[in-house]
Amino acid sequence: MIAATNADGTVQIWNASDNNPTLLYTLTGHTKKINNLTWWGEKSSSYEYERQEIVTASDDGTAKIWDANKGTLLFTLTGHKGIVNYAAFSPDGKRVATASADNTSKIWDATNGDLLWTLSGHKASIIRVVWKGDNTQVATASADNTVKVWDAYTGKEVFTLIGHIRQVSRVAWSPDGRYIATGSADATAKIWDATDGTLERTLFGHEAEVNGLEWSPGGSRLITVSSDGTAKIWYTESGGELLTFSGHNGIIYSLKWSPDGNYFATAGGDNTARIWQIWRNAQALITFARKCCVPRTLTDEENIQFGLPTATPAPSPTPAPASCTSDLPSRLYPGARGRVTSSDSDTTTVSVRRGPATTYERIGRVSPGQTFQVVSGPTCSEGMAWFEVLYGISAVRGWLAEGQAGIYFVEPIYATYDAGS
Repeated sequence: MIAATNADGTVQIWNASDNNPTLLYTLTGHTKKINNLTWWGEKSSSYEYERQEIVTASDDGTAKIWDANKGTLLFTLTGHKGIVNYAAFSPDGKRVATASADNTSKIWDATNGDLLWTLSGHKASIIRVVWKGDNTQVATASADNTVKVWDAYTGKEVFTLIGHIRQVSRVAWSPDGRYIATGSADATAKIWDATDGTLERTLFGHEAEVNGLEWSPGGSRLITVSSDGTAKIWYTESGGELLTFSGHNGIIYSLKWSPDGNYFATAGGDNTARIWQIWRNAQALITFARKCCVPRTLTDEENIQFGLPTATPAPSPTPAPASCTSDLPSRLYPGARGRVTSSDSDTTTVSVRRGPATTYERIGRVSPGQTFQVVSGPTCSEGMAWFEVLYGISAVRGWLAEGQAGIYFVEPIYATYDAGS
């Protein structure tokens, strides 16, 4: 079956088991727009669904639980003092969590509609609430720029994830429950340790709000979609960006992995939905990358991004690297391999431009820890040393500044030359 929400507050359930879908039920009861619906089903021994239910969240301030097999209303969840932005069943189907513009989330008994806990602590609207896979915790994403993790059996706050600088609209647990991913209007996604709330890494690269994110079925990759019209796939262990998918003409609202992990789908503001092919292993990834993005031999930098141990060592500089300023001796040179510097207090990206000056158009960003190969330079401009570099999938080529005012933006990783010697 397929369920679809309408702006008039109704839900339609369709039989989608053949090539001629038929309308089964129209669910009426909400008085305003429905913001989301979530399915829950329980299979019997015959592999047919004995229990299929839907929970809906509405602008009318309520959530409703419906019997999808009969098209009847089971319970109306009343208690929020504002719009209900989201509602979701727990993995075992016994409870429902709701997120509201009244700054609270609530946990309800899905078997009788009773309110169990009200989760209070956010200072602005809660946009999304998601369950941990073992039913023990929920995470709430809020317009107050934070995510909170709660004990689903006591209603107590466990910890708060602080780091985004604009509203957090998406949050997702990794399949094994070890990590939490968040997406924000600050154009970044972040990965956190789910046991203590420690920030593990920040994913830089989008140029606008991150509207959706999902872990791969195995948890080793993360997909994000953005208002910048792109979808990006990240290697979660390093935070490195693997591939960028372009094709939508404008904002992408949401995405979904296929259950087998071979495809993902995106829905865009250009009135299209798109299905993209993806990989299941390293060799399939390489084949896919060569087909879609780099129809040639992979560069050393692309091999590094794919995690392949095929990079050739960088040559030693002969003669010693030239410098543009006395207060910041250059450490890079043609042929060297480098990366963006980073620390706990500095996770800034470095802009890549079409030419060696800030007046040139920015064509990309290199994230902290991401590697690049120096093609030429330095070119002295604006009191900085500029190097032409090659980085990332598709071998993007452009110019970046080595540093300014005594601070290095980038550093060599295979160089044998010591600038201070």
